[in-house]
Amino acid sequence: MAIIVFNMGMSFLISCTFILLVFLLIRNKVYRVVFFLSSLFFLLVFFRISIISNKTTTLNMNETPQTYLGRIISFPIYDEDKVQFILQLSGEYDEVVQVFNYENTHNFSYGDLIECKAEIKEPSSKRNPGGFDYNQYLRGKNIYVLMYTLNHTISFTGRSLTPFENMATRFRQDMFKHIENNFSLVQGDFISGLLLGKRSIDDEIEEEFNVLGVSHILSVSGLHVGYVYLFVSVICNTLRLNKKLQFIIVSLLLYFYCFMVGFNDPVMRASFMFLFSLFAQTINKKYDSLNVLCLLASIYIANNPYVIYNVGFQLSYSAVLSIGIIYPYLNNKFRIKEKLIEYIKSLLILTLSVQIGTLPITLYHFNSLSLLSVIANLIIVPLSGFIIIGYLFIFIIYSAFHVTIPLLLLPIQESIQFIFCFSTKLSDLSFAAIKLSPMPLPLVVLYYIFIFYLLGYFYHYKDKNRNLLACAMGVNIFALLLFYIYPKPMIITFLDVGQGDSALIECPSGFTMLIDGGGSINYPVGDEVLAKVLLCKNIREIDAVVATHSHSDHVLGLMEIMDDIKIQHLIINPLEEDYNDLLSLARTYGISINQSDHTTIKVGNELYIEFIYPNALHQYIGANNSSVVIKITYKDQNFLFMGDLESNGEKVLLQEGHDLKSDFIKIGHHGSSTSTSKEFIERVRPTYAIISVGANNHFNHPNKETINLLEEKNIKILRTDLHGAIEVKIHGNRTSIRTYIE
Repeated sequence: MAIIVFNMGMSFLISCTFILLVFLLIRNKVYRVVFFLSSLFFLLVFFRISIISNKTTTLNMNETPQTYLGRIISFPIYDEDKVQFILQLSGEYDEVVQVFNYENTHNFSYGDLIECKAEIKEPSSKRNPGGFDYNQYLRGKNIYVLMYTLNHTISFTGRSLTPFENMATRFRQDMFKHIENNFSLVQGDFISGLLLGKRSIDDEIEEEFNVLGVSHILSVSGLHVGYVYLFVSVICNTLRLNKKLQFIIVSLLLYFYCFMVGFNDPVMRASFMFLFSLFAQTINKKYDSLNVLCLLASIYIANNPYVIYNVGFQLSYSAVLSIGIIYPYLNNKFRIKEKLIEYIKSLLILTLSVQIGTLPITLYHFNSLSLLSVIANLIIVPLSGFIIIGYLFIFIIYSAFHVTIPLLLLPIQESIQFIFCFSTKLSDLSFAAIKLSPMPLPLVVLYYIFIFYLLGYFYHYKDKNRNLLACAMGVNIFALLLFYIYPKPMIITFLDVGQGDSALIECPSGFTMLIDGGGSINYPVGDEVLAKVLLCKNIREIDAVVATHSHSDHVLGLMEIMDDIKIQHLIINPLEEDYNDLLSLARTYGISINQSDHTTIKVGNELYIEFIYPNALHQYIGANNSSVVIKITYKDQNFLFMGDLESNGEKVLLQEGHDLKSDFIKIGHHGSSTSTSKEFIERVRPTYAIISVGANNHFNHPNKETINLLEEKNIKILRTDLHGAIEVKIHGNRTSIRTYIE
């Protein structure tokens, strides 16, 4: 609530005043105490998030590279073209930064002291609907800046490790080396991910795991800590150690394991929960998992409220809450005498409970629901546990005696191979997973109310509670009805696709159109931007897609989404002949291909989409100057989309005397010096100019002269490189503009 109120823009003083008024209205002394303590926590979180949201880097953000000294405080993550790690700066600065090195010729290690020249950049915020807010994610880790090291400027000045860190680092390296020597590359990547969270597994296998809803086994979490805890507990019980000694040994080993996997939040949460449980046994006290869970969550949130935005935090805590609340209820409903069947049933219900509890969060972040997740988890999770415990046993023997028995490795290798084969067969089924959009907030609330109602968590025997519950459900049902019945606005979103063009039109009638799709040979714009935007907006089918011309920064993204999104009509330029790849793919997917030959599409009574230029009678004057030009009229608002049209094409439009007057113009050719002439702008007379352009592009778009011209005419400029996606919403007589980056 504190975070929601803060994001709504309410001040600290107003919040305090409101709390005081409510406190004075409460008559019951017990409720007063509860409300007072809750309010203290509310104000603490509100105060913390207001501080962290305003916190900025102490480093110089100018473009001149500087020399920095620091110590690596995370295990480096190697990729094909880069390595990344967290650096604790020393000397003049005392700050933690996320470092990226694209040279990838150094062998970095935890604890290395380095000196390097680097550029400093701010982490990117959410730039498009359905996008990822990297800035917000890093703030949850108390990191406020990115550092990009320059080639050949890194030098190692030493290494700083405590004896414990040195031992744990060497143990980790020895484990990786042992895995490399005894498993194939694919098997080794899998077991490294399983035990130590190293995400280097084959993309195809990872995609199969995502489809089946078992990718969580590759992110070290509470499940993995549970198996490590089980392994250590079995050894302690075998040696018949007393509870106090067990607690000390388990504490040390869990801390050792947390260090080896980088102290990630789910691992820390699970470790603390296991330690609280063991401590309760040691002192003969009752252990309440839900209270411990909420205590840990509260400590994390009070320390840094931004952790609440972290997907791992949300899924980890909601999964454990589901196990603590939903699982006991469902498991106790059905009892089976046969032990093996009872065990299988418990596993099924455990997986189902987690699925039920985390469903809204899963849909919000991943837009996918695995229909075979229960079956996949029933097989793969226990096998993963066997692999973890089995390999730990083998590695302990190897560490003690430097001997590896191949016969003991065989069951582990076969188990990994079985998981691969099983996941491939299961994920190939057409109904393995379905794509869904995030639930509307009223539906999320109604969903959880209904679940808790079924579980009996509202004390139904009290009339007052029944009435409150009925009222809450009624309010949410009414809100849902409004959500689906209330007239939809007209929305035009100019997407941030980097150095390219793309605009999505959503009509109140449900008609959708996509004008261009961006595209880059270095970045899958279709998969990473367009597909996520469409899923976020619950668009499974596009009525019309327009390719204004054949350049890759306009059509590659369209080609990338054709296998995921159903497209009814593809509209192309009648003069262009270089659409071969796009047309071939469109025919493969059975998409109707049409030409924009001065066509006008009428949608409902108030929306007109007019293809002004070119038609078949025009002369082809190059891809840019023959770009499709579209004018959209909705009620009294006009939008002009110029594609990559340059001055020669503009002259043709001016000579033909078209009605070009528009409130919004998507500037031609990314605001280059070859487009947007003074005569043309004076004919259009726009209020807003949208420039679709990539940040720091090597074309130097938009051109200074173009910007100066627009400013001279008092036209408000909106740029995707500076503002992210630009959303224009027309609802009734109101027109609102929202930029994804303020």
